[in-house]
Amino acid sequence: MIECARCGIKNSEDLFFCKSCGTRLISSEVMPDDKKQAGIAELRSVVERLVSARRAESEPIAVAPLAYLPAVRTDPQAGFRLVQINGDGSDGPVHQFGSGTVDIGRTAGNLVFDDPFLAGRHARIAVTAEGHVLTALEKRNGVFRRLRGPAEVVAGDKILIGKQLLMFDVPPELERAATVGTENGQVVFGSRTRPSWGRLVQLTPAGVPRDVYHLGRHEVVVGREKTDLVFSDDELVSTRHAKLSLQSGRCYVEDLSSLNGTFLSLRDPHVLASGDVIRLGNEVLRFEGQ
Repeated sequence: MIECARCGIKNSEDLFFCKSCGTRLISSEVMPDDKKQAGIAELRSVVERLVSARRAESEPIAVAPLAYLPAVRTDPQAGFRLVQINGDGSDGPVHQFGSGTVDIGRTAGNLVFDDPFLAGRHARIAVTAEGHVLTALEKRNGVFRRLRGPAEVVAGDKILIGKQLLMFDVPPELERAATVGTENGQVVFGSRTRPSWGRLVQLTPAGVPRDVYHLGRHEVVVGREKTDLVFSDDELVSTRHAKLSLQSGRCYVEDLSSLNGTFLSLRDPHVLASGDVIRLGNEVLRFEGQ
């Protein structure tokens, strides 16, 4: 074995150059030509491996083109704002919010109003995969949305028309199918009425119902004058304000382009659209998404 004078690595006697560093080896023996050629070939191979290794260290790591990388789905939760609407219909204060959950109430939450009709924590707007969802946290006075088109109503739903808070109800089958009554063989004298498919119960601030309006026609118009159901003393009710209709056994309510709008109570969480107007107690707010 021949020890390299430079790096100290021991090489076989048939090599002329160190297999590690390439330094010429000093040997007292004279090698035949075939061994010299083999040694040169091996040295060339060693040098090529060293050069390749150093080149690999200096080259940058290959990165797949951006087009071939898996797409990353990002759903930024945009903020929104609530614009208070004054009694005359003009815009009032604007409340700006980020992408988190917003609670509205009288004593707790992100937006607080000194309104006796509100619960401590009355409503919530949360960001979901479907969008900004409005949920009523209080059921007695509830949360209302202004109608932007026909909406189905079921028993227990409340409709706000001007100052009139009306609860929709469905008469029991016995009442709807009532016929002429008799007493001791004598027919009871009374007004002839159409069978009613629904009725509106007027709710008072005392928490008790007052007047009851039966819906007998397939279409009933509510307004301040010359309509089927008239509230002449309510200055917030338009001449022809709203319409209730029976369609395929279901009741629908629709605003008739009234000045102050028709509001329907939330029965389930509602996905807000930009421009939606909601009412909580005496507070009227317009939702504007961003």
